[in-house]
Amino acid sequence: MQTMCRKRKAIDTKPLEEPMKQWDKLTVREKYDVAAAMIDVVLISDETGIEVKFSI
Repeated sequence: MQTMCRKRKAIDTKPLEEPMKQWDKLTVREKYDVAAAMIDVVLISDETGIEVKFSI
């Protein structure tokens, strides 16, 4: 099985505060951009299922 090592990236959460307050009003593309900034990696396996690792 492949071992995965990821560097933890520092992220400034300040720009995410306003979009998160208005989540229901965002377009699909805006939601995608916010999620892409928050998610570091998504791992999928038969043994553990789906695991989301957040960068914040």
